[in-house]
Amino acid sequence: MHEIEDIRNGLSEIFGRVLQQPTIPTDVSFFDLGGSSLAAIQIVSMVEERHGVSLDVLEVFGTEGLEELSRKVHSLLVQAP
Repeated sequence: MHEIEDIRNGLSEIFGRVLQQPTIPTDVSFFDLGGSSLAAIQIVSMVEERHGVSLDVLEVFGTEGLEELSRKVHSLLVQAP
């Protein structure tokens, strides 16, 4: 079972590494955290490597923060065969 808290923690770690920030708030948008197109591509790649799901770069751009993106990743994991 994929717990949403574990997913959120994993995403926080990924965002922190890519954006070089020690703490990532769950309710701040990717761009407000200083995200760029290149950073979004790195995040998509790392999410796929860690969680085994494919996100579109636009999903990283379009979410309001880690909380929303965590729910999206959780949804993809639940749907996976």
